[in-house]
Amino acid sequence: PAATLANARIYNLAAVLAQEVLANDPIGISGLVYNPRADSVTGPAGSFSGPLYDSTAIMFVHMSDLTFVGSPARPRLNQNVRREPLILRANAGECIKVSLRNLLPTKVVDKAGYSGLSMIVDGFNMNELEPSQQVSLHPQLVFYDVQRSDGSNVGLNPSQFGRQTALPNELRTYYWYAGHVTSSTVVPVEFGATGLTSSDPIKHSNKGLMGSLIIEPPSSQWALDLDQDGKTTRAGAVVSSPTGEFKPFHEFALVIQDDVNLDYAGGTAVPNLMIDDDAENSGQKAINYRTEPLWYRGGWGPETPLTGNGPGFRTRQFTQFDQLLHNSWVGGDPETPVFEVQAGEKLRFRVVHPSGHTQSHVFELYGHPWLEMPYAANSTQIGDNPNSGWIGTRGGVGPSDHFDALILDGAGGRFGVTGDYFFRSYSGPRTDAGIWGLLRVLP
Repeated sequence: PAATLANARIYNLAAVLAQEVLANDPIGISGLVYNPRADSVTGPAGSFSGPLYDSTAIMFVHMSDLTFVGSPARPRLNQNVRREPLILRANAGECIKVSLRNLLPTKVVDKAGYSGLSMIVDGFNMNELEPSQQVSLHPQLVFYDVQRSDGSNVGLNPSQFGRQTALPNELRTYYWYAGHVTSSTVVPVEFGATGLTSSDPIKHSNKGLMGSLIIEPPSSQWALDLDQDGKTTRAGAVVSSPTGEFKPFHEFALVIQDDVNLDYAGGTAVPNLMIDDDAENSGQKAINYRTEPLWYRGGWGPETPLTGNGPGFRTRQFTQFDQLLHNSWVGGDPETPVFEVQAGEKLRFRVVHPSGHTQSHVFELYGHPWLEMPYAANSTQIGDNPNSGWIGTRGGVGPSDHFDALILDGAGGRFGVTGDYFFRSYSGPRTDAGIWGLLRVLP
């Protein structure tokens, strides 16, 4: 709606090559590091060590998080910014103006890996495809003109207004409205967690070019969290209402990745798990550009058989398997998100799987059941719904899926019990591959 454009929420973003913008990373690895530990693993393929990283990763970043150096000037990510997928927020009823600049080099680097495609054509796989040089942002649920703000060159979409994707050094601007629009009505809608994807649904998600747009209650404001290293993280925030229309709540955004190509130190590609629940479930897994594989913690390669004796088999060097999750096993917290919250705080998890493999996930959070259908006010708001059931797991989390876990009892449950609570993708292979983390409830 034109009447609200004057007060639009404005985002200036860029698509960048991780290898370039992280060139001054203190870890000393050229690319996006998913796990910085230099752990060693041994399996049938040999012995290798970390870090685990993607040298070909591509990222969406805020222009304000970049510093340009050299001649010609090229971008570098500021050191106080956490490496994570793009996470945007806006209020219900707001217009959103997103300007996206393509700062990728004229030739995007690529590398063969183990993330595959559906087995339709014999001998054809993801390694036969090159990533597109064109980037865009495609949203979900919000209202927009499909011919200029969809982010996809499909059918007649670009016929009147030109191409919706940006070539290197080009800028594209998109306009979205957080609500429902008809010829006679404009209704603000609190959509909650939604996904953001780019123009190449196969190789761009494979390289991490994805994110989330969270539509908050009307007139919200938010204060971003700091991670354990003191860096600003947009994945965690306290959302409040200056007019007192709702009680403040703490929210955490989770972007699931399941088609990543990772390398060991030295550039050897990390192979697939020896045992998985579906042949299409290939490649490595992560949350928010971080992974914590159990095989990596245990010291065996992912291709290692589950049973047997001697080298090349997973050994049980601990009394109980759950000891593998203890911080003492690796000398600190997992590299995947550790979300910190005060006991009793109102709590929401924003979970999205923007793009990736077709095999779905089951998100599970221990000790914190949430409403299955947290919708109120004719489904225009997220809130208490007395007709909704309560769940502790959410299945069917596949590509383009998104949901909001509204935890009415607050952090620590009804009795505010402090401690670390486990969250994960429930399937054993997904946990083994690194999709898990901690909700840390503090006194």
